[in-house]
Amino acid sequence: MTTLTTLAQTLYRRLRADDGVALIMAISVTACLAIATAASIEIVRAGQVNSARERQTTRALAIGEAGLDKGLAAVVAADPSATQPTGSTVSSTNYSFDGGSGSFSATKQADGTWDVSALATSPDGKVTRRVETTVQPNTTTSGSAVSPVYGYGFFMADPTADCTLVSGTGNSIGNSAQVTVPVYIASSLCLSGGSSPLIANPPSPAPKITMYVGGKFQTDSNSSPVGTNSVTGKLTKATIVGGCQISFHGWKNVICSQQGVPTSGTGSGIWADTYSSTPMTLTKPTVGTTEANNMYNNAAPGPKNACGTGSTPGALRFDSAGSTTRDSSLGTVRLLQITGSWGSGNNFDCRYYDGSGNLIGRLAYTFGTPGTLVVQGTIFIDGNLQFQGADSAIYSGKATIYVNGTVSFANGARLCGAAMSGSNCSGNWDPSTNSLEIVAINASNASPGWNMAGDSEFEGIAYTNGRYVSGNSAWVQGPVIADSGQLSGATKFKAISNPPPGAPGASTLTTSTTWGVEAGSWRQCPSSSACPTLP
Repeated sequence: MTTLTTLAQTLYRRLRADDGVALIMAISVTACLAIATAASIEIVRAGQVNSARERQTTRALAIGEAGLDKGLAAVVAADPSATQPTGSTVSSTNYSFDGGSGSFSATKQADGTWDVSALATSPDGKVTRRVETTVQPNTTTSGSAVSPVYGYGFFMADPTADCTLVSGTGNSIGNSAQVTVPVYIASSLCLSGGSSPLIANPPSPAPKITMYVGGKFQTDSNSSPVGTNSVTGKLTKATIVGGCQISFHGWKNVICSQQGVPTSGTGSGIWADTYSSTPMTLTKPTVGTTEANNMYNNAAPGPKNACGTGSTPGALRFDSAGSTTRDSSLGTVRLLQITGSWGSGNNFDCRYYDGSGNLIGRLAYTFGTPGTLVVQGTIFIDGNLQFQGADSAIYSGKATIYVNGTVSFANGARLCGAAMSGSNCSGNWDPSTNSLEIVAINASNASPGWNMAGDSEFEGIAYTNGRYVSGNSAWVQGPVIADSGQLSGATKFKAISNPPPGAPGASTLTTSTTWGVEAGSWRQCPSSSACPTLP
């Protein structure tokens, strides 16, 4: 019994001793739970902070990209045709976007691209990002180039215009005429008379010329009608499709490449480096009914587009009173003596402005000896155009004048594109500075459509439907474009590369530039400094 009692007491004491362990365990569990709770709260808080920063970072990048868009728009506005020089800049510009702010700038590089950068600040002001991209020009060209006929100083387009020496039909060159520009004759060509080559290379250092004859070549009474037998005297190339004929004890056929004098029966009289008989077809720019009606309706100034603000037209008219159709009813217009007598009463100034107030066409004359003529744009006169007698003027500007009828120069008339030398055109006309083309539509198919006579001179471009005739000492220093032609006097033709606006066959090429982001060029950069150079 005593033993059992002792055991019970011992067990009781031990059970009472476990009260402290439980308390410790309870405290430990409570502490662990508290720590875990605090850790969870901190994790949640840290996640919220990081999430908020990520959102601000994302928004800062979006604000930067908006700055790049604004920079691209600024580049397009500052350099629409990609012609600004290297080093050009678009000034840094501040902007607001999505509650944040930024600034952008752009600089043009040597390769023609622009580097556009933007520095952006997030809406809370705590995150900044710098981004950069490269924009490049994309240029496209549409329309048609200048007609190649302007590269020939004497271009005759009718393939059926046969000839019998110097005559009223076909294509002929004779007497004292000498052509020193590239020649294109779609049909036959006859040369006669003269003591020197009728077709020759221009003086050095001008390049040697070519001659193309789509029909036969015929020559009479000249020992060396085309080129000379020397290195510098030979044409670059002579193409004769229909063969050659010479007059030597009657007409006889010869081989065109047989170099020699025709008056001794030993050669064709054509001296050239190379020869060919391969046909080549070049088309004269068309000014037919459709084109003529379009010019009548749209030329400014012209019959349907009257002189505008600032004009003092005086006696100048583009069509007869009350006429609304293209019919040459204005008759013959003597442009430099429009009133029929000398003096300042001939002065006129007709200007045409577009809807935005831009001057797009002008024809103005101030009487003098010589007078001054200002030309601009595309002009139409519903009649014939005449220069004669003491008519003389120096023109400035670039324009095309369409004439529904014919054009004639006679008796010493002068229309010069550069300062005169004494009483004559100087021959120093530069078509890149001043350029005037006169187009004889020749609606009635008169012959000739263009006539140069009596020591008259024109520094410009002559175009006519039908026949061109030049005699005595009259000349045009510029391309002559016709269907057939006769030259029997001095000539001073000139081939050019670019006719004035509105001319038949003038360039209609337009170049447009669009700007786009260069692929792979977008990048982030250090916020405190500019982006490093791309590799």
